[in-house]
Amino acid sequence: IEPVIEPAPLDNQREEDVVVATPAEPFRLLINDDATVAFVLDSAIESSNAQDIETLLSNMLKAINMKCHIDIPNANVDTLNEQAVKLVIVMGESAANSLLGQLQVIDDWRSAQSTAPIFYQNLPVIVTYHPACLLSNASCKNG
Repeated sequence: IEPVIEPAPLDNQREEDVVVATPAEPFRLLINDDATVAFVLDSAIESSNAQDIETLLSNMLKAINMKCHIDIPNANVDTLNEQAVKLVIVMGESAANSLLGQLQVIDDWRSAQSTAPIFYQNLPVIVTYHPACLLSNASCKNG
């Protein structure tokens, strides 16, 4: 059973402008060791620098003192709903669109959260860039 996601317009949108995404795209799910934080990442990243992406992700997690031993490569919303997390950090545009049920570019997600919090089933959500974007686009590092 697909969960019903009621998309709400972002602050700069009218209700009739909201484009609903189908939450069927699988994503990578990382859960931190005390099971309070879930990291949702685009899973369909095809890249010749996959090792560099994993290294950057690992370094990002170390920088915030976060250890994740649960790594589910093809998760979906049901998998996330089974977790008892308190915060969801979404890394990447496809993952945000799939999880949150709207089609937005990553910069729109990021700017929307600066004016009003984003929630997924009453859990606070932070949307940020995927490590692959940070490696391939220097401008993402400054935003």
